[in-house]
Amino acid sequence: MYINGEQADIIRAKAVKLVTDVLDFTRGDHTYKEVCKGYSPGFGTSCTFLPHWMLLNLGVSGANMSKGVPKEGASPKPRPLINRDDLARGTKMVAGDGVSVIANSPAFVTMKPNLQAYPQPGDIVIIQKEPYHQPDEHVFVFLGKLADNLWDTGESGQAASKAADGTVEGKRKKREMRISDRSMIAVATPDKPVDRKVQGWLDISKLDYVSGSV
Repeated sequence: MYINGEQADIIRAKAVKLVTDVLDFTRGDHTYKEVCKGYSPGFGTSCTFLPHWMLLNLGVSGANMSKGVPKEGASPKPRPLINRDDLARGTKMVAGDGVSVIANSPAFVTMKPNLQAYPQPGDIVIIQKEPYHQPDEHVFVFLGKLADNLWDTGESGQAASKAADGTVEGKRKKREMRISDRSMIAVATPDKPVDRKVQGWLDISKLDYVSGSV
């Protein structure tokens, strides 16, 4: 089922509550085992796990498709948007696909100059250094705007890939931004000392939901 404006407000509020209710969490704790289920330390960070966990628990249906993930020498094959194992919805987690399936969704809003659009609560934002450098790619849930240059965000992937249990893995953050008509830039931080541009965001109001989600 696709949702109207009033239902979108309900879904967005639900998304914010889902995410804020589980933050902060540490590697190895009960919340980590649920939100980051299937994560294999040593294979990148867990940054995509909180967004895909949110989509699943928000009631996003398995009918939402992504254009797929480009592979060298082969055309992308369409696949379900949710990168998480769920038998009822027919979705499957494929390591390394978490960002690409979001970026290649029809509901993804690509950032461009003079777009005159901004993420809304619950939307999933992708940031990346330019030129592209895979280790600098990151994804998080936009929770709200605290000021013109300050975002409230929900983020997993806060620990290094091989960090020990007890390390902060999921965190609610105040992310400093530089925003103009041409771009949105996530300002460098002590733990990630590079500016990263917003590539776009998944608009959760444009997704199909299972009956009873609203």
